[in-house]
Amino acid sequence: MQPAPNSRLGLGMRPPLPSYGQGPSISALAQQQQQQQMLHQPFHIMAPPTQKQTTLFVGSISGGISDDVLNRLLGACGPMKAFKRLITPANKPQGFGFVEYEDPDSAIRCINLLNGVELPALEDGCASKKLLIKADEKTKLFMDAYSAQKMKTDVDEAKVQEALQKITSLVEDINRSSQDAANRGLIDKERYVIPPHLHDLQEADLPEGQRGLVISEIAQFRERAAKREREKVREVRESIPHILSSTATTPSG
Repeated sequence: MQPAPNSRLGLGMRPPLPSYGQGPSISALAQQQQQQQMLHQPFHIMAPPTQKQTTLFVGSISGGISDDVLNRLLGACGPMKAFKRLITPANKPQGFGFVEYEDPDSAIRCINLLNGVELPALEDGCASKKLLIKADEKTKLFMDAYSAQKMKTDVDEAKVQEALQKITSLVEDINRSSQDAANRGLIDKERYVIPPHLHDLQEADLPEGQRGLVISEIAQFRERAAKREREKVREVRESIPHILSSTATTPSG
């Protein structure tokens, strides 16, 4: 007895193709496609956190300005993660440091409100200086891009005004402390001579990797030059009474 013919042929259907091994199932293909889509997600979703892009250089710190004062000034701009200031071999705070903020808005306020603010010296032999607040190239690019896409609101403006009021009040307190120290003779607020070739030195002229150290060395040089100049003036002042006394006691011819 011969086998019955395949009923599919009578219905106009093709016979089944021979199998040479089972390929991936539909569910496996779907899973593979999903994994590929995840790998090709936009980069910003997988980008690292931005805390390293909110660190600023704080330089040109006047002599005698303590870390506590700086923390209050910097903190007026917004929440900070840390403020780090190096120590000299003589165990004195350096004239520069680094502040890291919790968010880019605070870092931007710091640059806009504190850069160029003059702080009086609270230590004898030191000069008043204007704060230098800078971002490195990578941080600057990040903050520029952040500012370009951020919509400013009334809340942002209110935070700026609040920070400005705090900074103004703190600087007034520092000025009063400096004047009080001068009145008690603890510091000499006389002007002194800075070498002309150091007046117009630009930070951009310095090697990027050594700017902090070079700026600190320049600041120390200026302070030493100021101290020498003031010592000369003090010596002259102290010698005047002796000169007058000897002149008064010399018999006339």
